[in-house]
Amino acid sequence: VMVHMVRAWACLTTVRGCAQKSYFIERERLIEGGIIEKIHSTSMHQCIEHCNKIERCSGVNFLLDMELQPVCLLMDATAPVVSSELPIPESVMYSAVSFCMQTSSSRCAQMTWSFEKYSNQAPLSAEYMDIVEDVHRVDECLSHCAQRYTCKAALFNRRTQTCHVSPIAIQNVYNVRKYFAVDPNVDLYESNCASYEEIDSTHCHFLRVHSAGFTDIFDVRLQQIPDVDACERACLAWTHGFCRSFTFDRTDSSCYLSHTTGRALGKNPLDMTNVNLSTGDLDDCFKFKLKCKSNSLQLWGSSMKIFSGTIKARSNRDIFCEKSIKNAYEFETEMNYGECGMQKSSYPYPTFTSVIVLKEGSTDLITIRDKIIQVNCRMHQNLEVLSDQVLSFRFEVEDENTTRKLITESIRLVSSSNDFVPRPKYTLEVLDASGQLTDIVNVGDFGYLLVTVQQSEKMESNFVVSDVAARDLKSDRVIPLIDSDGCVIDMRISAFKRIGNNQLRMRIEFSGFTDQTEVVYEGIVKSCTQDCYPKCNSHLWQTDDEHRMISNQINRSRRASRYADSSRRFELSEDIYTLRSTNKLTVIARSFKDSRSDKNTLSYGTIEEKTNIPNGEDDHPPNGDSNVSWRRVAMPSYMRCICDDFSCLFTVLLVCVQVLLIISGIGVACIYITQWKQYHRRQQQQLNDIPIQHEFTAAN
Repeated sequence: VMVHMVRAWACLTTVRGCAQKSYFIERERLIEGGIIEKIHSTSMHQCIEHCNKIERCSGVNFLLDMELQPVCLLMDATAPVVSSELPIPESVMYSAVSFCMQTSSSRCAQMTWSFEKYSNQAPLSAEYMDIVEDVHRVDECLSHCAQRYTCKAALFNRRTQTCHVSPIAIQNVYNVRKYFAVDPNVDLYESNCASYEEIDSTHCHFLRVHSAGFTDIFDVRLQQIPDVDACERACLAWTHGFCRSFTFDRTDSSCYLSHTTGRALGKNPLDMTNVNLSTGDLDDCFKFKLKCKSNSLQLWGSSMKIFSGTIKARSNRDIFCEKSIKNAYEFETEMNYGECGMQKSSYPYPTFTSVIVLKEGSTDLITIRDKIIQVNCRMHQNLEVLSDQVLSFRFEVEDENTTRKLITESIRLVSSSNDFVPRPKYTLEVLDASGQLTDIVNVGDFGYLLVTVQQSEKMESNFVVSDVAARDLKSDRVIPLIDSDGCVIDMRISAFKRIGNNQLRMRIEFSGFTDQTEVVYEGIVKSCTQDCYPKCNSHLWQTDDEHRMISNQINRSRRASRYADSSRRFELSEDIYTLRSTNKLTVIARSFKDSRSDKNTLSYGTIEEKTNIPNGEDDHPPNGDSNVSWRRVAMPSYMRCICDDFSCLFTVLLVCVQVLLIISGIGVACIYITQWKQYHRRQQQQLNDIPIQHEFTAAN
């Protein structure tokens, strides 16, 4: 039966007009047919990529050979079957079958495979099933799911030939038995194209088990991994899918990554005990965002798995502003300042602090899935003015012999907003090998990224740099260099060193881009009081060991508890103040240096002003330049009212409407008076036209 089904799928992929060729995988299922090629490959996505290059390849078998080495078999389902050449089904980890995507999907275009098939599985409740009309084929059903952002799984009923889409899937629930049941007529195809952009991988929690693990089923096997922590980081940084479990083998320093967990596979890691193995299953990933407003704060959360429970504020033992969450991936709450047990401190600047508890609803006991979020909103009211600003003024003498007294003794200096330019707290500069500012480097050269805190030289500032990346301004291609934990993930960065009290210098190799490419380096700097020297970068630091040891000793007692409880405790802070950042642009292998300054000067009026064009989306300049000189046109006041001031324009429109209503009322009154006069005149004329008759009666 399987060989006939695969042959039918192979025919579908060759149909003219196929918008996109894709694959669905299935666990422990052998694809029969002729073997095109046998390849030794350590990853399933490489196996599928080889199949994509061969036109007659309709599927692959990714399995382990007799020596437990991963092997890829490229299959032609239309070729005659030679049973003696095929492996046993039990040795197959995954099979992948190609199919034709009816409409192109940008969400699935980047994935080597788009769906995973689970036979005879369906949701318990019809609430999670949305029927798709006029769809009676599996490939059409999968294509329809790929187009829906909320679709996590496609359901195809073989008996009725109907298609449903579902917002839940096997990997997206905590308890599979609570949401799914066996259905002999329905096959579930879980989407691998589901977007997890809102998930923060740094807050993914893995349930670790030592002296146990799975090495007989995986997506990719990595070699030369030093320890289990590095294996977990490799799982979080995996780009060919969403890694949900890992196993580290100390005997050969191998790391096995998988898109599924042992619980979803129905396996218990303790069934395969080995003192050299360590495994971790992803329990969940949460991401929280804090938005501080002028009168309230808003906390938004996102979960990789469907969540039910409550969110509430807590002050000591008191509970405030409790809100229920039922079967949701995203949730939010908003609290006004001064309410819900929120605390306020005024020094050194107004700060509102609250502790918010996210309680998972399956039990009243405290579990690892409960989250505690401390939120801080800091209100910065003063702007930092540049020291080189100049105040200009002019006196006009009206009468030399007259002395006038000031109305008030207090002196106020009023100026336009352009006179005050906030200084950025942190700056990022690109230096060449000699330590000089540069905007032209050659591919392969070494230089430095210099992070500076703009404050007093006598005050030392502890900060940590994270999310550093190099961005191509033309193609928008990004090369991550440092992850959100502050760990180097690309060896282009080879050293760290503290320069003085308020500077951090990173040695970097300028590579990864082609010639004539404009690159900007981006990152995030956070002030810190502990863990300012990430342990993962200890071999890269050139700063004196004594300074780093002091920093570690201060927080050594908290380090163990932080790592053990980091998945449950979050701290979010946001500052409200005016900030303007400057991006330093580096041109790779560019032969000229100053030609841009003349091309970006625009002349439109008489009032000249030099400014920085605000950055576009993703915090990078929309046209590749961050500093542009331009001239502002002086507009008349009525033009500013029409173009710039919406309230002024709205007031003018209201006045016009009122005037129009008054004129209309006067017109209606005039018409009514005219009609009444005409009517009265006609009545008077009719009375005048009636003849007067006199009758006399004679008396007898």
